Amino acid sequence: MDLPAVHRLLPPPRAVAWAIHHVPACTSTQELAARALERGERAGFVICTDYQGEGRGRHGATWVAARGSALLFSLLLEPGHAMLPLTPLLSGVAVVDGIRAACGLQAELEWPNDVMVADRKLAGILVRHP
Repeated sequence: MDLPAVHRLLPPPRAVAWAIHHVPACTSTQELAARALERGERAGFVICTDYQGEGRGRHGATWVAARGSALLFSLLLEPGHAMLPLTPLLSGVAVVDGIRAACGLQAELEWPNDVMVADRKLAGILVRHP
């Protein structure tokens, strides 16, 4: 992961100033994000890894990807109380729009949380509330 290159590609900070952190391997980026929240990190904190051994999906399902085969990350957002119920759906729409704009792929959202390209799962979105 070339973090300086990623930072150069980010737009200027607006409402959220992104702070991207990388660890080569971990049990779960969700777990690391929860610890970051406990120690006072706020919106914009991102933790990414090349491998996680105990990733989780919806309903507690395990989710594992081969080393280096996926973008594995968790981030902290503070959407506000009124937006909280819409966050999972808006996240999916934002990811699909971002993939289309950045890559030109015809990504589709398979409700509620799977991003699909050519009938293959490209991403899964899991929103966890503290």
